[in-house]
Amino acid sequence: MSAGSDSSDIEFDDDDAILEQRRQQMLEEAKNAKSQPQKQGPEPRPKTDDEIFREAFDPTSPSYHKGIQTAVPLGGSRIPEGMEAHANWREMPEVEPTNVNPEEFGPEAAKIWYQREDLNEFKKALSAPLPFVAALVTNTPQLEAAQARAAANPSDEQAAKEAMRLTGLVQSNRANLAASLAGLRKWQEKYPPESGDWGVELADVVQRISAPSWTKEEHQEVIERSKRLGSKIFMQRNKLLQDWKKAKAAYIASQKK
Repeated sequence: MSAGSDSSDIEFDDDDAILEQRRQQMLEEAKNAKSQPQKQGPEPRPKTDDEIFREAFDPTSPSYHKGIQTAVPLGGSRIPEGMEAHANWREMPEVEPTNVNPEEFGPEAAKIWYQREDLNEFKKALSAPLPFVAALVTNTPQLEAAQARAAANPSDEQAAKEAMRLTGLVQSNRANLAASLAGLRKWQEKYPPESGDWGVELADVVQRISAPSWTKEEHQEVIERSKRLGSKIFMQRNKLLQDWKKAKAAYIASQKK
């Protein structure tokens, strides 16, 4: 620069080249930065059991009810997975108290307890004839077929033996049916048709079981009618169990006064 010259006359061409070089350098650095793997932040710490439990009941959390949005049907109609064997849970008996002294909790509790025991015997008597009816429905046609074969082939010893075996089986089942039916008829003294306490249904079941033979449809009807009455007895026994628990609690409370 010569003496006396104005600084505004200085040339800046070299500055433009430097700026362009710097711009290209920055673009290259940005390109390289994109191609490099991004540094991961610190891994989140594992959730505590308490946090997991709280999130399961927090409606704002994705883990609420494990993310399941389907509403649970009410009324016991939905059976949880793995419990299909208990689909008939309504008909399953409650766990029966064991080693109970009926007189231990006062006269009211004892009265209810004996009523439940009485109904249990009634239910057993109602079920007792059914296996023999089922056996006769199967064995009687088999006997008739075996007797027909033996009559058609008098020299067929095997057919004669089979007819004899089935005759004994049918006779045995008839005798067992008669005995169990006699036991069931005794309950008609306690529950006659006019009593209203299952009397009409009991008379109907007894009449159907007393038939000399049954078609498959008639046999199925015997089963259905017996099952229907048995379910009513079952429900009454469950109600009496709750009544017994209340009477027991009331007796225990009265003894503490």
